[in-house]
Amino acid sequence: MNWDIVIMSFSLFNCFTVPLKVTFNPPGMNNLLFDSCNYIIDFFFFIDILISFRSVVYDDKGEEISGGCKMASEYLKTTFLIDSLATIPFDLFVPSQNEIEIFGILKLGRILRLSKIIRYLRTTNDVKASLRIFKMVLFLSVYLHCYTCLWWQIVKNTKKWIPPMDSAIVGIDYSIYDSQFLK
Repeated sequence: MNWDIVIMSFSLFNCFTVPLKVTFNPPGMNNLLFDSCNYIIDFFFFIDILISFRSVVYDDKGEEISGGCKMASEYLKTTFLIDSLATIPFDLFVPSQNEIEIFGILKLGRILRLSKIIRYLRTTNDVKASLRIFKMVLFLSVYLHCYTCLWWQIVKNTKKWIPPMDSAIVGIDYSIYDSQFLK
């Protein structure tokens, strides 16, 4: 349980920093300290992959699957591919390629572990209900953060702030605002 909480903390960090880095690439995120922090987190995710091969899983009936080969095959069937792609530091192999940095978005999938943590937490149903509400608010925040970063990326690439359809309906020429905004 403690290990899952550490991984969840790192996942939360990634949920907010990865979309910012992919979309804005701010200078503060291009330094040795930030890169070192990301490599340490990737190392912990790699250790988590190794641990996941030996972690007990539960089937649909709620019974434990504890055989070594069974545990490994269950992990291979579920999230191994996404976890391994999210853990590989592609920026070490191909630096400054924005397309490669998009693989970092796969790290956001690790936050789904929160559902498993809440499900198997040994506490009252009231506490679990409160944690589910917290999870919903957290997922909504992460979704909105990713959505707005994606929206900004689209606006930046198309170089249009307001779609032409809106300016025709209102009858106002917004092109001067578009050019001022994107400077």
